[in-house]
Amino acid sequence: MLRAPSNQKPYDTYWSGDPAFVQLGESPTDEAKKEHERVWDLARDTGDFSAVLADKRTLADATKYVMRLVPGHALRKLIDLKSEGKIGNAESSALAFRIALVDVVNFPGLTVKPEPHEDPAFASLGKMLTVDAANQVDAEDIRIIGELGALAYVKALGVRPLSSKG
Repeated sequence: MLRAPSNQKPYDTYWSGDPAFVQLGESPTDEAKKEHERVWDLARDTGDFSAVLADKRTLADATKYVMRLVPGHALRKLIDLKSEGKIGNAESSALAFRIALVDVVNFPGLTVKPEPHEDPAFASLGKMLTVDAANQVDAEDIRIIGELGALAYVKALGVRPLSSKG
């Protein structure tokens, strides 16, 4: 069962590069990229992913990422770490992903249960996905954590994707 987008409870999301979804072809135009992004923003905002599914595919074919809102204390620490130059955009997205991830469904390559642990390097951020589990996600495709982590970070900031696009 698909959970609706939420700022209070865990929510389901998907990586746009999953083969269960329509992909941009070779050398897409800027218009095609903007439309693809618009449709994905709408899907994530409403929780209705039917418009992005590839032919003859269902959500059961895709890897589902169950996420929670990054807690305020962790978000503030991430903002401080970035503003102090101690981490960059890629690491802040990865940390947001590790903090927000609650569960993964239909990910055969993930052998480590996504249970939260304290990372000694980032103890002030609270419990999060282990580096080993994050590395297994990266082994599938390094863009997954970048995309979903950036979305988790933006969601925690309270910026809705559709309202921020103008």
